[in-house]
Amino acid sequence: MNTGDVVTVLTVAGEFIGKLKHKDGDAVTLEDPRMLVHNEQGMGFAHGVCVTGESNPKIVEFMGVVLITPTNEDIVKAWRQATSGIIT
Repeated sequence: MNTGDVVTVLTVAGEFIGKLKHKDGDAVTLEDPRMLVHNEQGMGFAHGVCVTGESNPKIVEFMGVVLITPTNEDIVKAWRQATSGIIT
């Protein structure tokens, strides 16, 4: 995985998708991060990464990451649409 790739970060709090900015040990920094959520309509993205945090933060540093993996291409397309409004 390279800087600029869209990746999935798994933490004990959930899954987060964003553009990889930096990784160092257990810390991973994502640009335009979104938390993956599930509801009656299926999967989607929250408007941010936590309930009380800023809506749609531009950058977040995750600590204590369980794993980081390349994101499924269908999810990458949905993330791009959610963060840019562009449908690919």
